Amino acid sequence: FRGRGDSLLAWVWAALFISSSGIVPITTSGMETPLLLFAMALSVRGLTWRSPAFALGLAMAILTRIDAVIFVLPFLIAAWLADRRWSVGQLSLAALLIAPWFVFSALYFGALLPHSIAAKTTAYGSRISASAAPFLDRFTPFGGASPAERLVKAATFALLALGTWAAWRRRGPLRPMAAYFFLYCLLFSTSGGLIFPWYLTPAIFSHDILLAAGSALLLREIGTRLGQRAGAFSLVALLVAIVGVNLTLLEGRLAEYREIQGVEDELRTEIGGWLKDHARPGESVFLEPIGYIGYHAGPAVRVIDEIGIVSPPLVDYRRQGPGWYLRAIRDLRPDYVVEYTRSLEENVAEGGSSPLFRNGEERRWFYAHYRPVATFEARGHYPHVEAKEKGYTVLKRST
Repeated sequence: FRGRGDSLLAWVWAALFISSSGIVPITTSGMETPLLLFAMALSVRGLTWRSPAFALGLAMAILTRIDAVIFVLPFLIAAWLADRRWSVGQLSLAALLIAPWFVFSALYFGALLPHSIAAKTTAYGSRISASAAPFLDRFTPFGGASPAERLVKAATFALLALGTWAAWRRRGPLRPMAAYFFLYCLLFSTSGGLIFPWYLTPAIFSHDILLAAGSALLLREIGTRLGQRAGAFSLVALLVAIVGVNLTLLEGRLAEYREIQGVEDELRTEIGGWLKDHARPGESVFLEPIGYIGYHAGPAVRVIDEIGIVSPPLVDYRRQGPGWYLRAIRDLRPDYVVEYTRSLEENVAEGGSSPLFRNGEERRWFYAHYRPVATFEARGHYPHVEAKEKGYTVLKRST
């Protein structure tokens, strides 16, 4: 960002970014989200300085996460309105960088879009009220457990509105960033899908830029009306408040992440090791938490993903509705099944409210062909982890 007063924006945004409870924990998750944020920042840099970094950032964003198309479109429009000839060159360069992957994807997978889109929308489909709730809670004044929290959310929302107004008044990357933030929130909150925490992170990234823009406008007004000393004091006070509030929220999020990692290290690693010791090379295991368990089971064990992200046939089974679970088990005949113990007890499939077994006959067939051979329970204290995630049953095919 360039222009009068943008150093204020930079200071406020830096304080928001380095202490954000929605960004800092995600950077340790081993997922693609930090790379997406880097690509977005690179695009902003390239647009501001009219450099090829713009095309590189756009291409990297789409190759990192396909929903980055929501980010690319308003920035391409902004580039087109600012300099048509330059924007065409950047679009051509971005397309050249992206093309090899899409050609490979079409030839190898037979599709341009990632299969994970179909798998997640099929398995995790829910009501719009459920998909909208995380966005309303994070970015609007609604909710709040205490008067202090509601006050902070109201002040934040006011600064967001001020920053959006400032973005729309000026040219440059602030305007498409505002468009991206509202478009992203609208599309994801009305998707009816399950909103994982990392789906909020790009919105938090752009939200905090707008929040910083609103804060910078307010600080400049204070400096103009009350003098530079008052402006400087207000800046320091705001930075201290931002870091203080964010660090309080961050500690709670980090505690949750430590517990999640504790379950991974203690429980799922142990299950993977058990499979590595007991399954013969080439045998298959049917399960939902494929990450740590699949990794520690080793490459000799073939993973069948219950959700279908890495096992496309499961999407077709799920689309058949109730009874899909047993049909998949019967057809695919996995050697092992790893299931949440609570899911077996409560007869609820992962990813929705459909039952594992439609009736007693299906349940009897399952236990006649798969016998429990091991159970695993978390030994540590993990109050923030869902109870279901703390217990697993391993079953082996007997016939």
